[in-house]
Amino acid sequence: MVTDRKKQTPTYTIKGPKFNGALSLQGAEEPLMAHPPSTGSKFSWNFLVNQSIAVILSSVLLLSVVILGLITRLITYIPRAFSRPPRPRPSWDNPHRWCKEKLTKDPKYYARNCGFDIVEEQVETKDGYFLRMHRIVPLYPDHKLSQIGQGYPILIMHGLFQSSGSFITSEDRSIAFWFAQRGFQVYLGNNRAVFDMGHRHFNRYDPKFWDFDVNDLAMYDFPAMVNYICEQTGYKKIAYIGHSQGNAIAFIALSKWGVPELGEKLSYFCALAPAVFIGPLGRRFPLKYLSKLDWAWWQRVFGVLDFTPLMKFSYDWTPATPYAALGYQMFAYLFEWNDTHWLQRRKPKMFRFTPQPVSSKTMFWWAGMNGFSTRGHIFDPMMTWFDKRCPPISLYGGGSDHLVLPVPVIEHFKNHEPDVRLVREKLEPAAEHCDHYWAADAVEWCFNDILEDIQRTRE
Repeated sequence: MVTDRKKQTPTYTIKGPKFNGALSLQGAEEPLMAHPPSTGSKFSWNFLVNQSIAVILSSVLLLSVVILGLITRLITYIPRAFSRPPRPRPSWDNPHRWCKEKLTKDPKYYARNCGFDIVEEQVETKDGYFLRMHRIVPLYPDHKLSQIGQGYPILIMHGLFQSSGSFITSEDRSIAFWFAQRGFQVYLGNNRAVFDMGHRHFNRYDPKFWDFDVNDLAMYDFPAMVNYICEQTGYKKIAYIGHSQGNAIAFIALSKWGVPELGEKLSYFCALAPAVFIGPLGRRFPLKYLSKLDWAWWQRVFGVLDFTPLMKFSYDWTPATPYAALGYQMFAYLFEWNDTHWLQRRKPKMFRFTPQPVSSKTMFWWAGMNGFSTRGHIFDPMMTWFDKRCPPISLYGGGSDHLVLPVPVIEHFKNHEPDVRLVREKLEPAAEHCDHYWAADAVEWCFNDILEDIQRTRE
């Protein structure tokens, strides 16, 4: 039951599907993505020793990657600095307005600097996880933007290692604030374990707390958030925008093997950097080598709790500026990101919320043996994935995205999904994996088009 948000933090529990083991493709031998065996919940000396060894090993690997990334970036910095043309400053940019802004882990701080506020709300999934949701509201009720929170609802969902904080650090042109300015009710979702959220029965040091992967996010977290927003707002349908893993969980949930009836509660589904087909990074370091680890070896190296706990420790205790700088260098090296299309002064803020905790099991789903990086796709590309309950879809991909491939997704929908209305497919040649919401020109690249798509599909 939903509680009155004015009285206490609201909670919503969905009655989701029974979910046992791996999702499988009906009519095919190949599983969608198999769960590793359950980790169990035994606190023993053997578990503590194994987990301690895994923490040490994973921390050494993480530090090695950071050092290697820094060295690599330093070696290439000088030639890049001379060969890269000067970056023009956008005419709308006013750096003096933001020069005294702090680096903080508080999302409300960034919202209030832009004339908004964030209401923290809580959702409970059927399997007992508490999820943090952020609702955008006007900072001053009598302000000219007082229509914020009154219009059509939108849920925006983050990718792997990220959180709702990714959508509020581009100042007035942040995707969350941009749509709120236009009267939409904007909800920012977060997966389980993000922002230190817990579980009804398990604490965060219990192996059972971390016993989940992407299938669980699709079958429990995603439906819980959609149902919660429909219940809170009174709308029968909402619009959904998901980036990377945020759209992967929607594709899985809306498929014929998930909870396809959920599609009847979505008027529109926008996939930014659709994480359906792996890009060339799947054949390079480190994914190339991680994919050789089976679940038994994966547990030895990374444990069965959160993936590389040193990341969470660094997030909690490292000063903001070096944390953001190291976070960027690590991801830039691992995923071949560039900051070509970003405003440089925003970069520390953008990486203030990255990385966020994920389970070791979730990373195994993506990168381990027989995972996404080795299989190359989430579903069998030659099969039909969706039925008529699937909402209209827009696909926005980047031509410079080395992590996932947008073109095969577009081709699949055109050739194998007769029941799905493909509203728009747009490939931005210069865009990388996160540029559709972090690029200085993201508004021109896709926000206006997404707004048009939402209005069209509502009709």
